[in-house]
Amino acid sequence: MLTLSEDISMLQTHLQRTSESLTEALEERFSKHNWELLSKVTLAKLVLFNRRHGGETERIEVVHYEKRRNKSEQAPKEVEDSLSETEKVLLRTLSRVEICGKRLII
Repeated sequence: MLTLSEDISMLQTHLQRTSESLTEALEERFSKHNWELLSKVTLAKLVLFNRRHGGETERIEVVHYEKRRNKSEQAPKEVEDSLSETEKVLLRTLSRVEICGKRLII
């Protein structure tokens, strides 16, 4: 069975609200419990956004993120030519960390 778009929307809304409330709580007073919850919510948001398995996303380290491909860097022409107009806009506005199997490609 496919997941209903309404359910995905509800999940995104819940994750966003939870993320915001945990961030506010951490700004007021640090709590290890809230920090761990925020990291799990952030991972869930990334997995949902990227439509990937959690294992791939959770292996990204800060150093990999810092070395990500910036939106100003051009994708190979053959890749860009294969994209829809919406995907081309995303390519120009979002930074990208590529994951290939169990290895990270920076």
